[in-house]
Order: sequence, then structure tokens, then C-alpha cells
Amino acid sequence: CELEDSEGDKAWFSITRNTEMDAGVGVTSYLAATGKYKKMIGLNCPYAVKYFDKEFNFYKHKCKMK
Repeated sequence: CELEDSEGDKAWFSITRNTEMDAGVGVTSYLAATGKYKKMIGLNCPYAVKYFDKEFNFYKHKCKMK
């Protein structure tokens, strides 16, 4: 996945999980980044997701900074 914020900083990460598709938990792994996200490279952050429909979902992840 690729994220670009309103200031132009970017982060590239992979998201993995082994749970059902409607909801679940997994790990977000930061692979590369620019700007303020550089400090996140190499972090593996647990996350939770819940899909309500095609337009709405809930996603949250927490990272322990080095």
C-alpha cells in the first residue's frame, strides 16, 4: 500500500492478516517512507479492521516507536 498525506510525505507498507474478511486483526509493516514517516521504516504495527459496507470501515493501528 501507499499513503500520501496533504503535505506530500509518503509511506509504503504491507498489510497482512489471517482472519475473516469482514473484520480482523493483523500487522502493518512499514517498508519505505519520506519526510516525517521515515522514522517508521522497519516498524511492525498491530492493527484491527472492520468493514461495514463499501463506503464505511474502521481501521486502527498502533506503533511502538523505537
